[in-house]
This record gives sequence, structure tokens and C-alpha cells, in this order.
Amino acid sequence: MRDILVVVSLGTLLLLSGCSTAVRRGPPAPVDRGIPVEAIGGDRGKPSAPAEISTYPAREAEGTELFAYPSSGSSAPEVGASPRDRSALPLRSDNPAVIALLSSAGRQQQGGDLSAAAATLERALRIEPRNARLWHQLAALRLTQQRYQLAADLAEKSNSLAPDDTLLRRNNWQLIARAREALGDRAGAQQAERLAR
Repeated sequence: MRDILVVVSLGTLLLLSGCSTAVRRGPPAPVDRGIPVEAIGGDRGKPSAPAEISTYPAREAEGTELFAYPSSGSSAPEVGASPRDRSALPLRSDNPAVIALLSSAGRQQQGGDLSAAAATLERALRIEPRNARLWHQLAALRLTQQRYQLAADLAEKSNSLAPDDTLLRRNNWQLIARAREALGDRAGAQQAERLAR
């Protein structure tokens, strides 16, 4: 009888030790508290109308307009008068997390940290993967980073998500033209320029 009690006790101890968690070693992981909802104009209890976030028009050195946050260390010239529509392309979102991420990406890009800005935009895209304007924003940033093939691919993705947004599609085709030109694809650049009209 005593042997049975010992076996049952050992079995119980083994079973319980298998359910326990390992002790964490090292400091706890950092927690990014982000921006409080109230700080970005939200109210925790009430749904709000979709917010519009305007980006700033910027222009590539060769003259193509992109709608991206201005970079403080950018070599791009200042935007001059143009017969084309110069209005900023608003990024629409009703998600406070996306709004906060866009704000953060803008600050990072203005501070010259393009890699961090791209990572932040990618986080926003994980939240809203069908937001064509977010894809365009990331494409413009990748073009600034001279990652031309990726920029063109992202702009094409943006176009596929916005078949009825003429202004966005025009800006995407202009971005694709600049990327193809930089890649040495003159014919592809000319085709993209034609599609931008």
C-alpha cells in the first residue's frame, strides 16, 4: 500500500512539474505605450469618423512628385509651382493605431531614419493591408532609399487595390516610371509615364 502511495505521489509531482512554466531570466521586454487615444483626438467609448492624415508633397530629384513625408536630410529640391494638382494625398484611416503609426513614421522620416520609418509603415500595413495609400507611402519611401524594384512593386500593389482612385494611380505610375528609369528600363519608364497621364 505504501509503495502505491509513493508511486502516485511521484506521478502527481511529475505531472504538476510538466504544467509549470520556466522562470524568465533577464529584464522584461520593453513595452511601447504609444500615443494615448485621447492624444490623437479619439474617445474610448465612441466610434469616430475616419480620420484623414495628410502627407506632404515631395519631389524626386528628377522632377516626379511623390507624396511622402519630407526628409530633413533629403537632397530633393523644394516643391515648385506646377500646372499639375499639388494637393497632398490624404491617407484615410479610422484606426487609431494606424494613425499613430503614420505619425511615428513621419517623425522618423523627418529625422532621417528611413529604415525605421519603413518598418513603421509595414506595421501599419499589417493592420490595414488593403489600404492602397499606405502601400503608395511605403513605395515612395523605398524609392527614396533607392530600392527601385521594391518601390515599383509596392506601387503596383497600391494600384491593384485602388482601381478607381485616379490621383493615386497617377502618382503610382509616376513613381514606377522613376523606379524603372533608375533601373535602366527606359521603355518601361516611358510606358509608365504614358499610363500616368
